[in-house]
Amino acid sequence: MKLITFVIPAYNVQSYIRECLESVVNQTSDNYSVIIVNDGSTDENTSLICEEYHGKYPHLITYIYQENKGLGAARNTGLQQVKTPWVTFLDSDDWIGTNYVEEFEKRLREFADDSVDLFFTLPKIYDNVTEEVKDWYDKTIFYELFYQENKTINPNIDKRIYWLEVNACRRIYNMKFLERLNFKFPEGVKWEDVYPHFYLLSNAGNCAGIENIGFYYRINTSGQITASSGKGRLDMIKVFAQTFEYLIKSEADKQIIMIALELSVRFSKWSIDVANTETRKLLVDGLYQMYTCIPNDYMKAYSRWKPADKTFVKAICSKVGRCFYYDYFIHDILLEIKWKIFNRKVAH
Repeated sequence: MKLITFVIPAYNVQSYIRECLESVVNQTSDNYSVIIVNDGSTDENTSLICEEYHGKYPHLITYIYQENKGLGAARNTGLQQVKTPWVTFLDSDDWIGTNYVEEFEKRLREFADDSVDLFFTLPKIYDNVTEEVKDWYDKTIFYELFYQENKTINPNIDKRIYWLEVNACRRIYNMKFLERLNFKFPEGVKWEDVYPHFYLLSNAGNCAGIENIGFYYRINTSGQITASSGKGRLDMIKVFAQTFEYLIKSEADKQIIMIALELSVRFSKWSIDVANTETRKLLVDGLYQMYTCIPNDYMKAYSRWKPADKTFVKAICSKVGRCFYYDYFIHDILLEIKWKIFNRKVAH
């Protein structure tokens, strides 16, 4: 049996998938398998490239074609076929260093069998426009958690781990852990990484980190969901509503719910800013419904903890306040006034 499986969903990524697959098939250790799930690609070459690599490496790569169901469903299809003790997910516009598997083998030897449920890697960010390589978003807290204090972190004890970026591909999962939970990614929605972040951490025992494993996350490509401005933005309401429902019903620690609220506010502000005119009103109204379903004591606690977000949350939860976010022109005027007041205070 091999050690780890890479599950690679592929959908209309003809410009990037060859680089992704080259990085996987050229590992310095052969202790791994690959599952490519072609999620109904319609471009000219994605299917051809997938079939080419399956043909060249039949002993290494399992190739599955399915009708388009979305990223979460494609990951779930691959997950069902995994036969190794560990699994990780790799989006087909990203790539890994050739020593990924070898470094994982080394790190794994530091722990007893099955003593770790999740490993967090520390990716690098590659800007597709500028071609710059930057540090990962949560580099500082990653080192604080895994390299300055303990080898492993129990999420039930150290809640700081919930601050780590929710990206599902930067983790390596113990298959026994996933099978025990009968875990599946949410299907039919974008931002399907949010709910699993909180769900899996709340059920995990020990988590560990791997520093120099070489995972490169590509940004600023036209096909990324982060670039969308249409009705797909409304999916953020579904995934956060599911997350809050789970955390509240499971009586999660208030600190974890505060972290989820902070993440949702960041997503909300960003989504409102980039949403098109048709989507914006639907998004704002949906956020109102979501936040008013959260018990008032949590919302009050969040306003005390994050006073800078208090105005935003109060506006979303009031009829008059929501009107200011419906209209780009009014919203921009208010932002201009806000910055003038701020600059005047700084000057004095």
